[in-house]
Amino acid sequence: MKIFFQLNVGLRFLFELLNTLILVIVGLTGFSSPENLIWGIFVPVIFALYWSLLISPKAYIKINVVRKFFCEFLIYAFVLFYLVKIVPLNLWIFANIYLIVVIANSIIVKVGDGRYQH
Repeated sequence: MKIFFQLNVGLRFLFELLNTLILVIVGLTGFSSPENLIWGIFVPVIFALYWSLLISPKAYIKINVVRKFFCEFLIYAFVLFYLVKIVPLNLWIFANIYLIVVIANSIIVKVGDGRYQH
């Protein structure tokens, strides 16, 4: 069972990289010229700082699990907004599936952290 939780931690890392990639690519290509610098560079940097201060394993500001999950959900919801912006209307369901999979992974990681924390 411990291997299952460790694999989910690795999968979570890939999701975090994918979230950052989505924020940068959609931000730079999905908005007009002056706005794309804000949405494609500034917003991903803000979310990276937000993640490093509140959510990362070595976070500077320690918060409880419920607040940490809510903070993660805000990032995932913002990525969903970006995905809905670029995905055609008939394919928006894939953006919602991505959100559900990422949240399920986050819950599994939280359970594994609570179970196998030293």
